[in-house]
Formats: sequence, structure tokens, C-alpha cells
Amino acid sequence: MKLADFIEANIEPLCDDWIAFARTRGAEGEAMSAFQLRDHAAQLLAEIVADMRAPMSATELRLRSLDAGSEQFETDGAASLHARQRVKHGFGMMQLVSEFRALRASVMRLWSRSEHTPGVQDLPDMSRFNEALDQILADSVRAFMESVEQTQHLFMGILGHDLRGPLSAVMSCADLMLGQGEAQAPQARVLLRSAMQMKAILDDLMDFTGDNLGVSTPVRPQAASLDALAQDVVDEMATIYPKRAMQVLTVGDLRGSWDAMRLRRVIANLLNNALKYGSRDQPITIALNGLAADEVGLSVHNLGPPIPEAMLASVFEPLTTTAHADGTPQVAGANLGLGLYIVDRIVAAHGGRIEVSSSQQDGTRFLATLPRQAAASD
Repeated sequence: MKLADFIEANIEPLCDDWIAFARTRGAEGEAMSAFQLRDHAAQLLAEIVADMRAPMSATELRLRSLDAGSEQFETDGAASLHARQRVKHGFGMMQLVSEFRALRASVMRLWSRSEHTPGVQDLPDMSRFNEALDQILADSVRAFMESVEQTQHLFMGILGHDLRGPLSAVMSCADLMLGQGEAQAPQARVLLRSAMQMKAILDDLMDFTGDNLGVSTPVRPQAASLDALAQDVVDEMATIYPKRAMQVLTVGDLRGSWDAMRLRRVIANLLNNALKYGSRDQPITIALNGLAADEVGLSVHNLGPPIPEAMLASVFEPLTTTAHADGTPQVAGANLGLGLYIVDRIVAAHGGRIEVSSSQQDGTRFLATLPRQAAASD
């Protein structure tokens, strides 16, 4: 009996094996009904049979075995529907893959126990079965990942929307307290600093999630003055860190066309980095250079313990953190490892570049070079 004929004749026993295995996949499988566990098993097997029976030339078979075929991703096929159902019921990627591994084993085991004893003559059938199952597995994994990413995107959107309101209220109250005299100023600064840190983390998370989902960092350039943007950020930080010395040094023409809101994020993230991990008794310097005709330079410099040389190459990578020799964190957003990644993405979205240098003698300097006229992007 051909393997395709055997599968077609034994779909029910194979589905029973599928259910028995799925129930072993932790609490998720135990909580699902037999109908939910069986879901698309019969349809998956029917699709495998149809694939095995489809005529293919020797060239097509060879290309497919090399994963060079022209199979299209079936968004509404049984494999995709099965994957989305498993996401809905809390299955993980490894649990999903293990189901297909078990299905492969069940088919081979039951076939070997049948009246037909598989031999060398059945190798082409077995090859077609494995290729068909691999294609369905690939479709299922892709649909699973897309479903997870959509869920993450939705979650982050809801999180961002629901948190911004309360954060804005806290920041407004802190501003009011600062205006009511020195008696409440220390407490107000703590509130405002904490709220701004939470907002920065939220903004970084939203940008990072969008970037991971293939959403590029949008840039909407308008006429702006880089020195005015930098001074606004410094004035804001000075309210929260009144005992820290910060200075803005400018030279040349600092007018251009940039996304002002995003450049404020760049300056704020770099300044936060210097405030948190630079020497507290040394000034932080923001230097702006507009002498070139077609680009401007923005640097943030602080003295203090340097970033280890071995870690300089990775400071702009997401979800990684660097540390001083004593183990203390060095980068802004150290809890998440996103602050400098977001800086890098915003600078790149403007068509610019950023680099870092750090030594015990010269301190740490982040230098961003931006085109004077940034191009819009969505």
C-alpha cells in the first residue's frame, strides 16, 4: 500500500494519536477539549496526501528537496489556522513544533506496523511525505510567529495608550507642585523625574516593538534649530537635576530640517546617559557644530569611568547593556538596553550616523552627525 493511501485510510487513528500527544503538552493541552485538540488534524493529513499525490517532475522534486521550490505561504490553509488556534490557547513555539514531530512519528510507526512492510521501494513515498510535512510545518511556524507578533503589537498599543494618560496627569501635578514654592520642590522633582523616566521607557518600548514588527522609525522633518532643541532639553533636565552642571556649546549655523520631537529623544537619551553614569562633580557638555554646509554635529560628553573597550561595539544593540569595570551599568535605559538603540535608530532614520569613544583620560563622548536637510520617511 502506498504511504498516501495508508494515511488516507487511517486518518482517524492518526488523529487519535495527535490528540493523545497534544494532551501531554502541559496545562495548555490538558485544558483543551478533544474537539479543540483535533481541530485541523484531519485537514492537515488530507493536505499532505494531496501534496504527495500531486505530479512533480524530477527537476521539481530536486528543487523542492533543496528548498528552492515555489511553494507559497497559505494564510488560510489548515496549517495556518492550526497555528493561530494554538497561539490562542497559550501554546509555545516548541509545543507547536513537537506536535508535527509527533505526527511524523505516528505516521511512520503505524505504517511500519501495518500489513505492508516498508522497504527500499518506498523511499520516494517517504521523501514526498517528509517534504509535504515540512512545508506544512513551515507554514504553521510562519503563521504562529505572525500571530504572536500581532498580539504583541496590539498589547503594546493598548499599553501605550492606557499609560500615557496617567503619566501625563502625574507630570502635570508635579509641575504644579514645583510652582508652589520650595517647600514641595524636592518631592515634586522626584515625581517629575520618575514620571519622565517611565515615559522614556514607554516611548523606547513602543519604538522597539514597532521596529521589530517591521515598522520603520518615521521621520517628519520640519524647519528647526538644533541649539533651541538642545537648550529645551537641558532646561527640562535642570529642573529635575538642579545640582548637576550642564552646558550647551554652539558654533556655526544650526538651522536645518529634522523631526524635532525625535531629535529631542536623541538629546534626552544621551543626556540621561551622561547624568546617570558620568561624574557628578563634573559638567556635562552638549556641543553643536554647524560649520559644515550640508551637515551638523551633535555630541554629548561626560567625564567618569569609561565604557570597557570590548563593549564599545555593542552599545547601540537592543536588549544588551554594558558596564563599568566594577559591574555598574554604563548605558542609559540599562534596565532594558533600549535607550541607545533608539538613539541609533532615530539618527539612522534621519540619514545620519552616530559613534562613541570612551577612555579614562578623555571621558565618554557620543557624536551624532546629521544631514542638514533630512528626508521624510514613513
